[in-house]
This record gives sequence, C-alpha cells and structure tokens, in this order.
Amino acid sequence: MQRELAPDLVFAATYVGNHDTRLVSNLMDINALPQKYWALGNELNRPVVGNPYGIPVPYAGFTGTIANALRPYPQYLGINPGDEAVGQSTYEGLWTSLQRHYRNGLTLLLAYTWSKNISNSDSWNVGTGGSSGVQNPFNQPAERALAILNVPQNVSLSYAYELPIGKGKRFLNSGSKVMDLLVGGWILGGIQSYASGSPINFGCADTIPGTNNCVRWNFTGSSLLSSAEKTGNGFDPAIDNYFLNPGVSVHQVFVDPEVNPSQGGGYQLGSLSALTPARGYSGIGTSGLIESFNVSKQFLMAEGIKLEIRLELLNAFNRHEFAVPDSSPNDLAFGQVTASQIAPRQLQLTARIRF
Repeated sequence: MQRELAPDLVFAATYVGNHDTRLVSNLMDINALPQKYWALGNELNRPVVGNPYGIPVPYAGFTGTIANALRPYPQYLGINPGDEAVGQSTYEGLWTSLQRHYRNGLTLLLAYTWSKNISNSDSWNVGTGGSSGVQNPFNQPAERALAILNVPQNVSLSYAYELPIGKGKRFLNSGSKVMDLLVGGWILGGIQSYASGSPINFGCADTIPGTNNCVRWNFTGSSLLSSAEKTGNGFDPAIDNYFLNPGVSVHQVFVDPEVNPSQGGGYQLGSLSALTPARGYSGIGTSGLIESFNVSKQFLMAEGIKLEIRLELLNAFNRHEFAVPDSSPNDLAFGQVTASQIAPRQLQLTARIRF
C-alpha cells in the first residue's frame, strides 16, 4: 500500500513473507545412538566387552563403549554428512516508510520494521554462548526457534536540510559574493537508528554418549532477565547480573537435565530452545543505537569542479551500549557484562574534490 499524504511526502506499508528451504544446517547425526538406548544412562559408558546386559561386540577386535557399540555404524564415531542443507526458516515482516523527496531543501526517510524470523538451521553457527548443535537428531522439527537474525523492531531516520540562506534562497538572497560564500549552501543532516537486540543462546548443559548433540538447560526461574535489566532503570554492569537476581545461584535456575544418569536413571533433554527470547543490547554484529549528525558545504572552484567539506559527529550523544553478557551457565562470569560495543563520540572532518 502506498499513499501520498502531501506533495512529495509518500507513506508506504508492505507485508513481506519468506519461507526458505535447503539452508546450511547441523541437524543430521546419521551415526547417533538410537533414542531407545538413552534410558541406559551412565551404563552407556561401560566397555562393551564383558558387559552385563548381553550387548554383543559388533565385530571382532572392537574395544569401545556400549554407546559406540550400539551406534548404527559402530566402526565410526561421528559421521560428518558433508554439505548438509536441510534447514528451513520463515520470515514475516511489516515494512513501513515515510519518505519526502527533495522539496524546499528538505529530504527525509523514516522507516519502521516489525518482524519475526524463525529457523531450525542456526545450530551450525550460533553467535552467543558457544556452539549449540541439534539437541535431538531424531526430532528435527523441535529445533525450530527464534533465528539469530530475528530483530523484531527496527526504526531508522535519515534526513538532510539545505539551509534557506544565500543566493537564490529565502534569507540573504541579495548579499555579496563573500557573504554567500560564508553562509550559503550549508546542509545539515543526520542518521538515527534504533533496533531490538538479538536472541541469546545459553549453550549446552551436557551431551549424550554416542550422540554428538547439545543437551540444553532446564530453566526453572520466572524470567530469563534479572529484575535490574528488565526494568531498564539503573542497571550497573559493575554490580548487577544480566540474568540473575541478587542471592540467586546460577544452577538454581539453569539446571542440567542430566542429573538422572548420576542417580542411575536415563538421559533426558532440556527445555530451553536453541535461541531464547532473552536479548542482548543490539542486533547481531551491529549496534542497536546509531545517532550521527553532519554539516557540509560545497564551494565552486571552477566549472564542473567543487570542493566539499563535511563535519560529522558520530555517536553524538556519547552513548554506552553494552556487549552481550557471558551467557554460558558454567562460566564464573555468567551474566556479567564486560565490554561496550559502541565507540565513544567521534568528530570527523573530511574534504573532497568533486569533478
């Protein structure tokens, strides 16, 4: 849908939907221990030779564990399927924009996107919390989760305004050439962008013998973000934890589901998804805050030759945007923010000759 609201001012709204298949993935484990044997628990780590369960040695000379003996191809451990491309993703988004084409010295573009991206193929390269492979290779649909590229809200604004001063303009139109050289032709501009953070991955709690998988954590708390972070007021990385409230131990809320094997039970899977709704401070690989302003002017040096000078103020408000905190529950620094990922305010002056 597109509509002109005023002369040279156009509003547009677009629905975008994609379904992608045959994506690079890490979902297949063709030599995984069949799920029916997971109930054996720690017994899977026993040597198969002389085991009390009557599990046969798969071939003469085999000396591995019960888990390896029960693999589909016991002569191998993990089997890399090569260029695996069985992943899928879906994307739905509302793209809106308000654009003013150049008129009376002003050009403007305001854009807002509201979207959701779901995928089962991020397990091959998850950006936070360490690698996170498939949890259950026998249930690939269960790997569908928020995609690492899922940034649900993004608003950006860019503009440029040529000041109405100087020859041919509203003010000081009849001034001298020196006056026009000094005050005419100045252009003010800026770029401002604000985006949601990317989903966070908490890595692997454990793995099951004979299966190259990533057993995820069980989360027993009420929120993946601490109260200090959720309120957004007064979060201090020097004293506050991004995920945990004061007095709460990490393994009170992030529980390894593999407690049963140590008690004689079978292996189980965790409840957390590969990527959770908990988010860092910015989109993956980019800053979520961009605020830059500039002023520029062109000087006519000769016919067809112009000198342009441009002064830019980057991160104009000198904001501090935290990097993604440590998100591996087994780390001593879990939940701690240790770095900033946006450069401090910078002033940049450039000059160029255009011809």
